[in-house]
Amino acid sequence: AQTILNFKEALNTLGKDSTAINSGISHLPNAKPLQNMTHATQNPNSPEGLLTYSLDTNKYNQFQTIAQELGKNPFRRIGVIDYQNNNGAMNGIGVQVGYKQFFGKKRN
Repeated sequence: AQTILNFKEALNTLGKDSTAINSGISHLPNAKPLQNMTHATQNPNSPEGLLTYSLDTNKYNQFQTIAQELGKNPFRRIGVIDYQNNNGAMNGIGVQVGYKQFFGKKRN
């Protein structure tokens, strides 16, 4: 009896995860072809008509390809703030200001 309860709980969790994946993908701006990546089918041979959750392999492969292409994007580091090369400056542009220029007397 405990095994059946654990199984039902795991199946409910799987259903919630599938819904969360589909709703998360549906909110992405350029992911219209990736919607419904997971789908549930009903197996007539399973007890109580349990749903079988599976990934749509074509859409999953599309998703993997898009993720790899985003990783190879040469423009991903172009911007005002480059976290690797700002030389410790707080303004994010990469210009270091000396102590006297920053805290010294104003001449005007």
